[in-house]
Amino acid sequence: MGRSSLTKKVWLLILTGSVVLAVSLYAVLNGYYRRVLLQNAEKQFEYEDQLCYDHIETYTATANSCLNTVILHLNSAMDASDLQNHIPRERTATQKKIYHALLNTFKMFRGPLEVAIIWDNGKFFYQSSDYFMGDGEKELIQQLDCLNMSSKGIWLTQVGGEKLMSGNGLYAVKPYTEIETGIRTGYVILKMDEKAGIFTNTDRSRTIYLFSPEEMLIQTSDPSVQDHLLAETGYQARLARSQAIYRQVTTQKYGEEELFTQKKLKNGWQVLIVTSLRETVQSLNKTQLLVFAIAALVMCGMMCAVGSCLHYFVRPIRQLSTYILNTREEELPTAFQGTYQQDEVGVLIENFNQMLEKNQLLFVRVIEEEQKRKELEFSLLQAQIKPHFLYNALDAIYCLNEMGRCKEASSMTKLLSEYYRRALNNGLEKVTLKKEMELTEIYLQIQSVRYPSILSYRMECEKSIEAFEIPKLTLQPLVENAIYHGIKPLGRKGTVTVQAWLEQETVKIRVADNGAGLNAGLFEQCVSKERGSEKGYGLFNFAERLRLCYGDKCTITLEQADEGTSILIAVCGSLRAVNGKETL
Repeated sequence: MGRSSLTKKVWLLILTGSVVLAVSLYAVLNGYYRRVLLQNAEKQFEYEDQLCYDHIETYTATANSCLNTVILHLNSAMDASDLQNHIPRERTATQKKIYHALLNTFKMFRGPLEVAIIWDNGKFFYQSSDYFMGDGEKELIQQLDCLNMSSKGIWLTQVGGEKLMSGNGLYAVKPYTEIETGIRTGYVILKMDEKAGIFTNTDRSRTIYLFSPEEMLIQTSDPSVQDHLLAETGYQARLARSQAIYRQVTTQKYGEEELFTQKKLKNGWQVLIVTSLRETVQSLNKTQLLVFAIAALVMCGMMCAVGSCLHYFVRPIRQLSTYILNTREEELPTAFQGTYQQDEVGVLIENFNQMLEKNQLLFVRVIEEEQKRKELEFSLLQAQIKPHFLYNALDAIYCLNEMGRCKEASSMTKLLSEYYRRALNNGLEKVTLKKEMELTEIYLQIQSVRYPSILSYRMECEKSIEAFEIPKLTLQPLVENAIYHGIKPLGRKGTVTVQAWLEQETVKIRVADNGAGLNAGLFEQCVSKERGSEKGYGLFNFAERLRLCYGDKCTITLEQADEGTSILIAVCGSLRAVNGKETL
């Protein structure tokens, strides 16, 4: 498995942090910042809507004031004789008063383009760029009479006059009623300037609809809707089309990028405004991209700065890593001699050099302890070959010869020779389990000759583990304790059992007897790592050898038995082949 560079890891961390920062920045812009800007845009649109409402009210109030002024001046211009005929007599004084009444309309108010007074008999006075009077507008009177307008008047988008004010436009119409008699005798018609009128400087993203109290569409900022409306002829046809447009606008479902507002003015008119937020959102997206680009540039600059700092800090660590990798495995590394600063990295390198010095001391100490361990094992091996066993065996051979049992003496001599030959094992520390069992059996045969009346034995070993290697003379201390401390004190026939088998990759060896038994506390004291007395020295040496060989993988347990003593040795771990042999 290849090694990954510390620099790459740090760069990966920086890149990950940069991506997280960029995503977080985008999330903030797309969430909170976006919401705040949309709210501000809505407030701005509300402010513009209010300006629109005020402008419309001012515009309509101007038209209404203009009509009232014309009617007021008209009443003051007519005398009693005129009131009898309900038409102005053709005399100079009356014409001048009417002319000045119409002319003052353009002087006092902004917005009117044309103004006309029409009597019921079709006679009219007209003022625009020119002033003239005439008759023949009875058809227009009939059209206006059909509207049944109130004294407040009405707004029209089309007037069908023959000689004046014909065609499409924005017209304010109000009935003319004589003050003295209260009789309506005609109409005052005012044509307003649409360019300086209701929807000046309207944003293309906003569509405004202005409806009269009768839901007649007076004006809209949507040219297509306005053209379709003006294509209708007749008041009723336009009213029907206007009401259809009103229902469509007010009942339509608007998406998240559209804002709909509806306002009823004091004069009963309704203003419907549909605002498209798409351009605002697009502008916001451009701002987001700009901010994101700036953030990306800042992050690139930061990464360059971090890269420079990273090279400064990582360089001594890389030198140390290269130095360690170039050191051969079979030799201990010496102190690192590279250049470094007196900072955290310098403290790391200094401690590394100190650790190397300690490792060298420990290495020397381990070698010395290993040598001592081998010497100890050798001494333990010698301790197992106790002189009294040799003396007792030779004494038994002598007695057999004196008794004339030469064949038995010869057999015992051969067993004793075979025992010591196998025990020495050419100086090797380990033997196969099969050989260890054979050596133990020779020892038991010799002891059987000495104690034929009280000792018997049984040996069992699975074929699958006969080739496993264990330290030599592992079993003899346990068998010896079983004979001398278990069976012999009772003075009766006893049996020593030695069993070896494999259980779930764990080699288990049991040495048991049916003798006097062993106290659990004394057993724990004998096999413990901290020896407190000389009692049970043989068990302690046995346990210590196994700990030196296997460490924590080996356990020695005193099993519960109905009689006698049963000691279980368990060595766990994978079994592998070493030099063609199976070992633990």
